[in-house]
Amino acid sequence: MSRILVAEPIHEDGIALLQASAHEVIAFDAPASVTQMREALPETVAVLVRTLPMGADLLSLAPRLAIVSKHGVGCDNIDVDHCSGRGVPVAIAAEANANAVAEHAMMLMLACVKRLPAQDAAARAGDWSFRQQTEAFELRGKTALIVGMGRIGRLVAPLCKAFGMRVIGYDPVAEFTEADRANDLDTALAEADIVTLHTPLLPETAGLIDARRMKCGSILINCARGGIADEPALIEALTNGPLAMLGTDVFVTEPMLPSDPLLHLPNVIATPHTGAMTHESTRAMATISAQNILDSLAGRLDRDRIFNRSALGA
Repeated sequence: MSRILVAEPIHEDGIALLQASAHEVIAFDAPASVTQMREALPETVAVLVRTLPMGADLLSLAPRLAIVSKHGVGCDNIDVDHCSGRGVPVAIAAEANANAVAEHAMMLMLACVKRLPAQDAAARAGDWSFRQQTEAFELRGKTALIVGMGRIGRLVAPLCKAFGMRVIGYDPVAEFTEADRANDLDTALAEADIVTLHTPLLPETAGLIDARRMKCGSILINCARGGIADEPALIEALTNGPLAMLGTDVFVTEPMLPSDPLLHLPNVIATPHTGAMTHESTRAMATISAQNILDSLAGRLDRDRIFNRSALGA
């Protein structure tokens, strides 16, 4: 019998799937403490993790480790290089939350262009004179730049087109037909009315977006990772221009600190990294990440779900 460690609470259907197997399952009702992890890891062959940091210091305590399964797709909380060096696949719940995040990006986009917080505040205050002051504008005829044309970016593109937008995509790696290809990021930033981020946080994408290079009056949407946009440049662009608004689901430090300057800017709409969290996606992430473990232990893990497949030569 092999031990599977579920480090954080997941949907009950994912737990049930694992418990129906012949493996020992250790699951916690709250995120596991470092002490709990240290006690469980020596006999563990598979770890299912959501957002807890899984560094080399912890992973090295599991000499029998055969797979790390991510409840989602972003693996920046996992020491992927350590896993790759040991020949351990890091699996992702590839298709589980793409639609939820795409919808969340569109929600933030609409909330920004319609200035939703200001409109809501005016309505609650009975300020009907606000109708003469609103700076809302329409998506039709505007240009959207999607940075990262993976699963989510390819879903966002037709949603933007449905609103009558011209859509361009920037991705040096992916092949795509859903948007016109932008070959130069700075040129694309300068012409886009709305920029929406859907690329993973990697060494080559950290600080990729300098909001000061964006079009005057433009809007930035970030449902990827906080570090993709250079944060000091972002704050400057929101304060002094050219950026009109930011709609973000992610921050460099999470949970956000009360002192985070982005939370104190009136032209920022923030959500607490909930873009991927819907009834449908939380169940799908749990069951897919659980199935990835079972498939891996049975020697049949889908190569398209292996985050580090290039490093493993899979």
